[in-house]
Amino acid sequence: MVARFWGLIEVADTTNSAGAPAGAYKLTDLGKRFVRGLEFLPARVDVYNNELVKEPYGDRRDIRTALSAKFNYDDLMRGL
Repeated sequence: MVARFWGLIEVADTTNSAGAPAGAYKLTDLGKRFVRGLEFLPARVDVYNNELVKEPYGDRRDIRTALSAKFNYDDLMRGL
């Protein structure tokens, strides 16, 4: 999940039925503010082989701009 490199998500403290880490993620406070449209984040991050190569950089964008034309933010959030 590339969102973790922006600090938007973190591993949740949950386990599966066998007691092993469940692999679930949860939104950070920054992630919640970003989803609500209250934060602007750098547009890019460089990742190679699931490892951070370069910290987030570039023009700062809100969630609507980050989702681009592929998604309609208001449609996604309707009913929440």
